[in-house]
Amino acid sequence: MSKTPYIIAHRGLSAAYPENTIISFQKAVELGVDWIELDVVCTADGVLIVTHDTTADRCTNGRGTFSMMPFDQIEALDAGVRFDAKFAGEPIPLLHQV
Repeated sequence: MSKTPYIIAHRGLSAAYPENTIISFQKAVELGVDWIELDVVCTADGVLIVTHDTTADRCTNGRGTFSMMPFDQIEALDAGVRFDAKFAGEPIPLLHQV
């Protein structure tokens, strides 16, 4: 007897949407995935954010290490524009939002 494999969305639907963003998670759910893999980082002031990287450099319009930044600085970053301009304004989500 074989078990059907689970369908897991890596960082949400990250092939088509900016990874680890609310829209990426929503689209994965709409497709009916079984699981969503995500990553969590703690900010300098103890806020849990959903992001894979330890720095803002690759996936946002900012630079710096998340664990050294207070949340209000991270909140101003754009997590969509580097993926595609049509996603400009996507924030880095808080863990409790996801």
